[in-house]
Amino acid sequence: MKKILIADDEVPIRLLIHSTLESEEYHIIESENGPDTVAKCLEERPDLLILDLMMPGISGEEVCKKVRSDLGPRRSPSLS
Repeated sequence: MKKILIADDEVPIRLLIHSTLESEEYHIIESENGPDTVAKCLEERPDLLILDLMMPGISGEEVCKKVRSDLGPRRSPSLS
C-alpha cells in the first residue's frame, strides 16, 4: 500500500484532497503545519507528499529542504 502525506493548514483543502485520493490502494496521512509534516515524513516515509507552500511554523519550501537533507533524495528503480 502506498503512503500519501497531505500537508496543508486549511482543513477543507486537506479534506478535498483526501476524499479525491481515497481508495484501498493508498494509506493517507494528514498534517497541518510544517514541523508536524517534517516529523511525519521522517517517521512514515511517504511515497508521495502533497505540500502547501505557506504553512505555519515552517514553510513548505523549508519542509522540503529539511526532509531532503535528513532523508536524501529518493531514487526511482532502474527500468533497464
